[in-house]
Amino acid sequence: MRILMYRWKAYNYRDIEQTFRMMGHSVDNIEQPLGNYDIDPEFEKKIEQLLLHGDYDMVFTVNYFALISNVCEKLGVKYVSMSRFFMTVIIFLHLTRPIIMNFATWG
Repeated sequence: MRILMYRWKAYNYRDIEQTFRMMGHSVDNIEQPLGNYDIDPEFEKKIEQLLLHGDYDMVFTVNYFALISNVCEKLGVKYVSMSRFFMTVIIFLHLTRPIIMNFATWG
């Protein structure tokens, strides 16, 4: 699987990226400070171009970014967001509602 990972201020990206690679996936990173996590036309265009020309299967972030989710939904690319605060993974699979898996409640 080819994964595009948006990196920001979270500390655990190196471990996540290493784990993806150990599982046989390829990972590319994009880093850019966002002034607004919901609306940034310049960054939306950048992400959109990467996804259109990069043949990515999935975009991964630590914490949820509506801006990235909207671009992924528009282009039909899976978006996976992991919340480090509640160990919740939100997977958007082109559905009208996300699938939410909270690992803290699994037995």
